[in-house]
Amino acid sequence: MPDALRTTVVRLSAREFRNLEAAELEPSANGLTVIQGANGAGKTSLLEALVYCSVLQSFRGVPREAVIREGTAAARVACELRAGT
Repeated sequence: MPDALRTTVVRLSAREFRNLEAAELEPSANGLTVIQGANGAGKTSLLEALVYCSVLQSFRGVPREAVIREGTAAARVACELRAGT
């Protein structure tokens, strides 16, 4: 892929998103990041937060309110990107 078309995730931050109280992800610069954890640890929630930053909706087809962590009023996701690298 030409560098001009490549976008790299530098950092992902999620707060009160699905089952995540707070999570930060800084993917490896070499292009391979492995996320592991027990069932219910938040691996899919982290992936969903990344997708949400891209398309502003859940890949599960649920309403926006469904991604807000239970018992909280709002969720926040932020993604820092680098273009052309």
